[in-house]
Amino acid sequence: MSVSSDKVSRPTDPDGLVLEAWGQGMMVGSLLVMAAITVSNMKRHILLHKLILAELLIAIPNGFFIFPHEPTYGWYLSITAIGLNVSWSLHNVISWMKNRPFMSRRLSTFYITTVLLVQPYWVLEIYANFTYFNNINKIFLKTRPLEPLFRDPWWIFTTWSLFYTIKSEYGFSIYELVKVSPRFGVMLVSMCLSIVFIILDECVVLNAFQMGLPTGIEPFWKLSFIFKCLCDSVILDDFKTALDRMRNYWLEKRVGIQNQVDLSHPPGRDTETPIALQGVLNNIGPNGTGASGASAGIVVASPSKSNPDYFYTWTRDSALTFQTLIEEFIAGDTSLETHIEQYITAQVTIQKVSNPSGDLSDGSGLGEPKFYVNMTAFEGAWGRPQRDGPALRAIALITYGNYLISNGATSKVSSIIWPIVENDLSYVAQYWNQTGYDLWEEVQGSSFFTIASQHRALVEGDAFATSLGKSCTGCESQAPQILCFLQSFWNGTAVIANLGNNGRSGLDANSLLGSVHTFDPAASCDDVTFQPCSSRALSNHKLVVDSFRSVYTINSGLGAGSAAAVGRYPEDSYQGGNPWYLCTLAAAEVLYDALYQWDKQGSLTVDQTSLPFFQDLVSNITTGNYSSSSTTYTSLTNAVRTYADGFVSIVQQYTPSNGSLAEQFSRDDGTPLSAGDLTWSYAAFLSAIDRRNGTVPASWGESSANTVPTACSGSSATGTYVTPTATAWNRRRQLVY
Repeated sequence: MSVSSDKVSRPTDPDGLVLEAWGQGMMVGSLLVMAAITVSNMKRHILLHKLILAELLIAIPNGFFIFPHEPTYGWYLSITAIGLNVSWSLHNVISWMKNRPFMSRRLSTFYITTVLLVQPYWVLEIYANFTYFNNINKIFLKTRPLEPLFRDPWWIFTTWSLFYTIKSEYGFSIYELVKVSPRFGVMLVSMCLSIVFIILDECVVLNAFQMGLPTGIEPFWKLSFIFKCLCDSVILDDFKTALDRMRNYWLEKRVGIQNQVDLSHPPGRDTETPIALQGVLNNIGPNGTGASGASAGIVVASPSKSNPDYFYTWTRDSALTFQTLIEEFIAGDTSLETHIEQYITAQVTIQKVSNPSGDLSDGSGLGEPKFYVNMTAFEGAWGRPQRDGPALRAIALITYGNYLISNGATSKVSSIIWPIVENDLSYVAQYWNQTGYDLWEEVQGSSFFTIASQHRALVEGDAFATSLGKSCTGCESQAPQILCFLQSFWNGTAVIANLGNNGRSGLDANSLLGSVHTFDPAASCDDVTFQPCSSRALSNHKLVVDSFRSVYTINSGLGAGSAAAVGRYPEDSYQGGNPWYLCTLAAAEVLYDALYQWDKQGSLTVDQTSLPFFQDLVSNITTGNYSSSSTTYTSLTNAVRTYADGFVSIVQQYTPSNGSLAEQFSRDDGTPLSAGDLTWSYAAFLSAIDRRNGTVPASWGESSANTVPTACSGSSATGTYVTPTATAWNRRRQLVY
């Protein structure tokens, strides 16, 4: 390039011209190839994928400025540099979106705020670039050395953060990850190379070594940019989604080789998971093989129509089932989205059906537990109302709604999902302090599972409303009071699952399921919300499981610390009073959740409350706090993991060779009993195995809602109920009225 002290012009030196032309050609070619790959793999409704494509396309025009001659040269170079500068900032936004699942809310806010705060520099840089290459002034010589400071700290942090997260939160090494996914290896190498070229670029700009080219005209920034874009396009999804998939696959490969429990043949991940997923889908109308005559989106509890007759749809079972399916969808199974949309549409109709519990005018009808599969009211005698259903439905719909919001579909959420959720939240805020039947439909009173679910629903609902520009005053006022009341279920060593005189010990899988379905992966081991890793949850886990050891013949010889078959409650006599698949799986899932939380916080605490639980597994353990770097921590978590796997092994032992899961299995010999192909059993299996593999849901905000008021109040908030609008969805996921 020809440069004098007074004028900047197009390169004339042959070597400089060749070098710049080579750099531009490589950049344009690379970006075009990456854009084609992105278009081929992107999901058009995901905002992150669209931004990656935009990042590539708007930078391409700058790769042609070698062609024009004066005076067009300076104008074209500086104008197309605007798109390049925007692409650089957009890359930092993309990095934030990809890394955000691993960041705290405060760090995430700081990250994106600082990206926005440096934009005035880029306005100045656009001006400086224009004036420099059009020979107006030399401000660019002052601003150009600052580019890395205003462009690259976020990327360097993202690179460091990803390597640290892989090392600290995932059970495989970098080598094992790359061996499983060469694509991920390409991304990690590209990250490192991009930083190397950032350093070389700055060295050239600061004249650490001479290239014989003017400021801004050298290949190193182009190489850095190419490798940054390659990181975005080689793996389009956020880092957590990608890593979770890799970990699941890695664990599948290792299962049966390194673990004491062989989960590979039923119900192992490789064989039982597709069976369980299909078992769920078979029981969903209109096309499920076990749901003949059911409306679209309606979940049939079981195809069984006699002894027992479960050919109905329960609000609770349906919500828990779709909570699992929504999590599977978010984790990557896009084939489930039509089922989710149909479920949401069906709930519009269900909410409006007048029934023996009431109707929508005052919300009372939302407490009706079950309906016919054609969405008409069941008028027969039943244990009603059941107040967990609206809370659980709200939780499931909020999970899907948050996914849509994060992908740019806020208006769709406001018009379709919010009216349903608003009704359910209003119901919870208005009726939480009134008694109802428990999840087993037998005891009228106050149930731990119901109250815990209601607290989560209002906490999550308040944040959901805010994200939509709505309000939920009942959420804000009643959630603390529900949390206060939740403490009433703790007796010092265990959860009393149902308050009142019911002739039972109070030990009940109800409490295990409560911890499972209010698990927050971002929470600490909080006792007040009975988080799975909390001392309360662990002490309760021991006592609930132990209560079944002497009840069931198949548990004979299985002493404390050994996994055992778990039923609903030890006094149970329904259908013979047997172990339940979903209860046994819940015992495993509580422990998988706890393991995740301990690893997340990097330590494990044993106190007087949890000591008996841990002593069953490691007899010489004493109270104390054990860092994840300690041998004691390793011994304890390995023992807990083996214990958890044992419950899944129990399910494996008593699952037929075809992988079908009934409601119960015999207390005497493990033969499947009661309703066959129970939807909830299949969903419970999917959830437990996901947690075992480290796939967890998003936080529901527990850490900001775990302060118990100094005084409890049995207040309530009168709800506002709206008539939701029936909707349909077309292939483009646009609303059809």
